[in-house]
Amino acid sequence: MADDFTILAGTVGNGLWRSPDGGETWGWGRGSLTFLDVRVYGLAVHPLDPSVVYVGTDTGLHRSTDRGEVFELVDGPLAGIDVWRIAFDPVDPETIFVGTRPGQILRTRDAGKSWEVLPADIAATGAPAGRTRLTGLQVDPDDRNQVWGCIEVDGVRRSRDGGATWTHELLGFTRDFHWLSILPGSPKRIFMTTPGYVLRSDDGGESFQQFDVPTPYPSPYFREMFVKPGDPDVLLLGVGEHVFGAQGAVLRSTDRGETWSSVPMPNPPNSPIWGFGSHHSNPERVVTNSHYGELYVSEDAGASWRKLDRELTDVRVVTWLPN
Repeated sequence: MADDFTILAGTVGNGLWRSPDGGETWGWGRGSLTFLDVRVYGLAVHPLDPSVVYVGTDTGLHRSTDRGEVFELVDGPLAGIDVWRIAFDPVDPETIFVGTRPGQILRTRDAGKSWEVLPADIAATGAPAGRTRLTGLQVDPDDRNQVWGCIEVDGVRRSRDGGATWTHELLGFTRDFHWLSILPGSPKRIFMTTPGYVLRSDDGGESFQQFDVPTPYPSPYFREMFVKPGDPDVLLLGVGEHVFGAQGAVLRSTDRGETWSSVPMPNPPNSPIWGFGSHHSNPERVVTNSHYGELYVSEDAGASWRKLDRELTDVRVVTWLPN
């Protein structure tokens, strides 16, 4: 039912939008995210307490304890820094990793009271994107010591000791990465997306190969991947005809990424499909967005979709949480 979940959608230049009734009505939160010109890049819901939401913006890291209705700025070194990605430790959610622009990875072990900059050795700038930024950040759901970060445009970093030390990975490929997904279970499979192709590892990240994902477009543009909570056989992948293209599509796999098919949408998306949001309380429900503001909801893990009436501007991140 629409009234049993809240949708959060982060835009560039128009702040964080919030719908407390599954997309029926929309407004803005109060507190530190009231101003409309805030750029929102990252969203993360606390894995144990859905009332706690972290939002990464061009003004720093913000936190809500009431499902995104009121926010406060998290004090410390992130204030005034572009925060792009937020990742919880799967064992201890007091430990949070944050990725920024220019590219840095920070960690807190006390839910944001104190922070340390980790020695990931990321370049501050890189052509053609200018300042580097963390576009993917994840702690391995089966091994908390394994932490991965992918950067636009300075490659991939990996830590095998919970963030204490880092190595530069995938040196034989592009430096321009958009997303990473770690599938729990065995064999350990990891996907990385780049603007033009997808990489896959079947040995826990020790080696990667370029993987042919069939798309509706001759020169596809890839963004985020979704892994269904509790069922990593089901994957979704956002794609478009070009970074500034006028078409987008959702690709779906039900066999851990071996085969893919394009999912029928209720209308042709107006731009690349950018991101996905889910919550473990209902693994069948997924929200997604096109780059230029269209919002969709699925109640069957991405097999079918309905489009929401409301359209926004330049949506970079979307998620939902239970009421």
